[in-house]
Amino acid sequence: MNLSIIITVYNKAKYIKKCLNSCLHQQDVKPDDYELIVVNDGSTDNSLEYVKEYANQYDNIRVIDQANAGLSMARNSGVDAARGDYVWFVDADDCVSDNAVKQIDDASESNPDIIPICARTEGEDVVRNNIPVEVKSGRDILLCGKWTHCSPFYIYRRVFLLKNNLKFFPGIYHEDSELTPRLLFYAQSVVVIDKVLYTVYRDPHSITQVPKPKRAYDCVLVSKHLSLFSKQFIKEDDVRKVFDYNISVLINNALNIIIRSDVAEIEKFNLYLFENKEVFGSLFKSQLKYKIEFVLFQMFPKNYVQVYKLMKSRFG
Repeated sequence: MNLSIIITVYNKAKYIKKCLNSCLHQQDVKPDDYELIVVNDGSTDNSLEYVKEYANQYDNIRVIDQANAGLSMARNSGVDAARGDYVWFVDADDCVSDNAVKQIDDASESNPDIIPICARTEGEDVVRNNIPVEVKSGRDILLCGKWTHCSPFYIYRRVFLLKNNLKFFPGIYHEDSELTPRLLFYAQSVVVIDKVLYTVYRDPHSITQVPKPKRAYDCVLVSKHLSLFSKQFIKEDDVRKVFDYNISVLINNALNIIIRSDVAEIEKFNLYLFENKEVFGSLFKSQLKYKIEFVLFQMFPKNYVQVYKLMKSRFG
């Protein structure tokens, strides 16, 4: 079996049927050429009921029902159970094109570590993850500057994930931002599919759309992980610069999230950033805007949110 599509579900009864239909109704492939692993992560709505209905009708669907443990653990469970040579993470409120599996089969003939694909957001014409077909490695992708962190926009060779112990970090938001740069760093071979195979549907209740303070703290945690990884494993200056830029963006994303909190939460977050100020080193090694931010952070310690608001008013 070549491909395992891993669909993680948590309270997505409104969307899951559409997602499953898109994965099942594939052109030019047989059902036993690929499998769907649906990981129900403790849903409290009718998601599991709908998934079981489909599993009773289609032999290539397997269901894992687990207590709620978060997206990272659900995806990791799917990888552990997968039988395919390649795994593809599909979110339960999204859809794939009707020729996606065939395109992936064709691209996997040379056994690349990663197969990037293009994607779009419903209602928008912009192509996301539009990586040049000329790239040959994950390092090339990092340097091209046109990649995104979103895990569903890549198909991974399962043995590549296992060999490098590449798993999603449990219990955090922004798990893709933590894992994808490391995945790309390790990928020795890449085959790009320059066609849109994935459509993102914006759920207003999605975890990425809700400004929870934990998301800000997790951005800083991810920044720490990437900073440590860069110092330990990356020797090339150009690749380190890519990591420094991504860390800088994460720090600013954290600040942009937390400014919507109350005064007490902002003070708490300022202290948390002060305790983890080693991540600021990436700001100084990045773009001019972030260099200025670094200098101001040194001048006004524990007032990072206030400095960010000032920078936002000047630079947008």
